[in-house]
Amino acid sequence: MLDIETFVRRAERVYSKATLERKVKILRMYDDFLERNGLEPGPESLAAWLDSLKVKPQSLAVYARDVLSYFNIMMLDVDERKVRQVKSMIPPVTFRQPEVLSVDEVRRIIEVSKYPHKVAFALAYTYARRLSEVLACEVDLKSNTVTFPIAKRRGSERVSFKLEDWVRDLIVECIEAGKCGRRRLFNITGRAVEIAFKKALERARVKADGRRLRFHHLRHSRLTHLVEMGVPLEVISKTLAYHANISTTYQFYVAPTKLMQSKIIPAGEILWRRSS
Repeated sequence: MLDIETFVRRAERVYSKATLERKVKILRMYDDFLERNGLEPGPESLAAWLDSLKVKPQSLAVYARDVLSYFNIMMLDVDERKVRQVKSMIPPVTFRQPEVLSVDEVRRIIEVSKYPHKVAFALAYTYARRLSEVLACEVDLKSNTVTFPIAKRRGSERVSFKLEDWVRDLIVECIEAGKCGRRRLFNITGRAVEIAFKKALERARVKADGRRLRFHHLRHSRLTHLVEMGVPLEVISKTLAYHANISTTYQFYVAPTKLMQSKIIPAGEILWRRSS
């Protein structure tokens, strides 16, 4: 009953491959429900399908939004009032507050680590990169650059950064020790790096304090530290985080730390402060 093939042709210009695959899987589930019950696609059948599902609220929200995206892209003539009613059934999606390491914790983690993991941690923090990007990076010591393959919605792109002196020194030492390659630095698995990161947390005596710390938090921390230092979020988003939308940088990666909160000036000080 659903024209999934046409949807895919139109949607592949909008969504990443992984997102589109998920949407198609969910749409096939909805389509099976329509066929079993002799229903047509629309807000009423969507509401009935959602009621029949035995899934967590977060999953329910994903299912509903994926079907609504089909209605939108296929330009179905549906009653907007009923669509709003369906949307009111969707539980709000809440995101876990980003967890970050302090500057001192990051410094200690790098200091106590051994090659080649020390270099991986330094690159992840300095350039706010993901684990897969770090492991696939290439260095050119002549041009003094490091290049990362950065995943984007429509494929990937290669982005180069200038090597900071201290990072370059670590890389040279790692190469001389035979722990890193001369161009492609790493020949280790992501699993090995995550295990090394957990051990580094212990050696650096970094307490979890409720945080579920992993390698990716080096990226979280770098972006948050820059915001704390007053670097505009737009600059961080476009030149380091490489997000298409600035809201993504803020929502997923920048945690409102105590330092940020301490910069909130009391209203009385703003209103009643006398000019000198």
